Amino acid sequence: MIDGGKGDVARLSRYLAFDDECSDYDLWRALKTLNNELHRIERLALPIPIEMIYARRIMREAKLRRGDLEPPPRPDDPSD
Repeated sequence: MIDGGKGDVARLSRYLAFDDECSDYDLWRALKTLNNELHRIERLALPIPIEMIYARRIMREAKLRRGDLEPPPRPDDPSD
């Protein structure tokens, strides 16, 4: 089970980023589906399962490792 620690997220996102069987489209589609489900859960005011938050973080970091996603802006970045 994933405990959400930085080591788990880094290890799993690295594995996913370099998995030849997972195409860029597969990763994009999975992240989009997960985001849509999180939006639905939030809209219905249901509790969000922590596993879904970890899964989204892992997929986002895998996309970052592949270079498919811009990193989020830093809160202290004066260029915004």
